[in-house]
Amino acid sequence: MKCIEEVAYYLYVQGILTRLEIKTLIREGFIGYLPEYLWNPMEKQLDDLGVTTSDRRKTWEYENWEEDYIKRETKIGRELLHVFAARTADTPGDNLGPEGSSLRPRVVDVELDTLQKHLRGEKNTQGKNFSEVLAALSGVEGDVPACGEALASMPFDRFLTRLQDLCAGPSKFFKRAWDFLAYDNFLLPHYSGPIVTAFKQILRGLKKTELGQYDWTMRYEEIEWTYHVVQARMLLLRGFSHLLRRSPDFWVQKMQTEYHPLAFCASTIVYSAHRTLRAGHLGPEESLPLAFTVVELAHGKAWAAAYHMDSNAVMPFLNHYFRFSFERQHQLGQIMLRVLYELFATMEADVEKQDFIDRTRLLLEQEGEHRVEPAICLRQLHQLYAHDYFGPLFRGFPPEKEQDLMSAWWQGLAYEVGGLGVTWDFQELDWKKNVIDFEAYLENETFQQLADPILRLFYGICVPGSWNR
Repeated sequence: MKCIEEVAYYLYVQGILTRLEIKTLIREGFIGYLPEYLWNPMEKQLDDLGVTTSDRRKTWEYENWEEDYIKRETKIGRELLHVFAARTADTPGDNLGPEGSSLRPRVVDVELDTLQKHLRGEKNTQGKNFSEVLAALSGVEGDVPACGEALASMPFDRFLTRLQDLCAGPSKFFKRAWDFLAYDNFLLPHYSGPIVTAFKQILRGLKKTELGQYDWTMRYEEIEWTYHVVQARMLLLRGFSHLLRRSPDFWVQKMQTEYHPLAFCASTIVYSAHRTLRAGHLGPEESLPLAFTVVELAHGKAWAAAYHMDSNAVMPFLNHYFRFSFERQHQLGQIMLRVLYELFATMEADVEKQDFIDRTRLLLEQEGEHRVEPAICLRQLHQLYAHDYFGPLFRGFPPEKEQDLMSAWWQGLAYEVGGLGVTWDFQELDWKKNVIDFEAYLENETFQQLADPILRLFYGICVPGSWNR
């Protein structure tokens, strides 16, 4: 699914999901293989991805890499061609000299230069705003590294008090802080290599003492500057997580006076992750988010912010979001369609099948106490309850939601008749319908749209009712 791919690859770029985890998602069918994120001219084999589709080669010999790379729609463009030249210039016609010689720069040096150039541009563009935010949080006037060191040595309780005082002040710091957290342009999304692998450890929020073999990257000014910015972001997100849990009234007040969409989306994910998955049930003071659909709310940037606010609660919830999105797209409609086909097997004429669909729709269009629930719908619900994933979720389904789901599915049901004709019956002296090649199918996109308001309950994403005011 496209929405899962967007979230997964965004978290991969930010260093939250590893390459191995992405490959696992590809192998299990949750996401597709996107070469602009994972493609690497040094890779010769794709067997470990478990790709089985006929339109993808499991192995390749990398030829004409320069022409191939230029054609790819990436945000890097031509400026990284020298990186790939450095990686693949070991052909017989190579005149750059052996690896490590003065005539040919090492691959890691070329990639490091490219990353430094990018970070210098971001520092020139965002440096002033970042310095102001870090200075306000730390109480230290100076450059980003100085403010970062002050924040690192500040006790968390003291930082939390300072953060709440800043947000309560007249400077609208709450919104400025979330603007700072919304920045995500440290890393070029479609850029890979050894230096990027090391740099992602910094983006994940690891401290200097946790970098291990990657601590050598801190020797470079641009990467050190990025490290202090990222650490401030991690601290700020943890602070907001505490404010969300300890001072919910204060949080609602700031959301109403200084609304920021990322703050709403990230805090909704954190709140939902903590309330556990009570499928089909909302508490007396809870409601579904009104401002966004599930896909609009649960985007990659929101998941990344929520992860850094509380990773222990958010990661299991992310797994649920992926699984339910996947099953909803690939299994939900098919389970009910399979039940319909089993019933069709007992019908001889295609006209009978078509009439059955029409009658069922008419029954489902009835409203009020006199509505008749067709037996086919009860069979479909029984199969859903027997499903290993939908079953536990749907057992708490309110009766009216069951009816809404059935109506949405049958509205999304279409049928094709391969040939429609009539023949004259000389014995009965009447025209008889002759319907052949009947096929019922589900317009899945239509069904997904109709079912979205119903199935939002089962994502488990909800908010306190006061957040919608």
